[in-house]
Amino acid sequence: MKSLFQTHLFGQVDPSKDTAYLIWVSDFSVQMLNSLPPFVTPPENKKDWPPPYALAMVPTGTATIYYAVDPSMRNWSDLNDRSTWGTPVATFTRSASLIRSPDGLASDTFIFSAELKSSQDFLLGGKTFNFKNLIPNGMTCFEYGQQGSSWESGVCVTKTPQ
Repeated sequence: MKSLFQTHLFGQVDPSKDTAYLIWVSDFSVQMLNSLPPFVTPPENKKDWPPPYALAMVPTGTATIYYAVDPSMRNWSDLNDRSTWGTPVATFTRSASLIRSPDGLASDTFIFSAELKSSQDFLLGGKTFNFKNLIPNGMTCFEYGQQGSSWESGVCVTKTPQ
């Protein structure tokens, strides 16, 4: 795991988007849907009803994994200029999915699948990798995020090749 991040002075690793050799960038839009929370009985005092449950649809989109030999050279000041983000080493089609939130999108859960469309070799730690060999069948991801933050966390699973 440490080999996925650039080592700083004295051999320390600070795992972040500024030190990650590989970053996932997903392009998508969000369409809010009308929704009520499931299985909830309205309280007697309906002042706070309905609760701020939110549901949104994310249409099909694309995602790219960028590889940078020197992650510290990435410029995040203009998110439309990706020229410093590295070389695109894998492109995915991200399926349509739903974002669910119990608190008006202050936090959310996001589940989606992504099919690998193209990939190319890249060198990491002296070894050659290609996502067509690592995850040829794509992946399904379960993510959690918070509004106003620059991070998401979660896990992705894939069917490994035989």
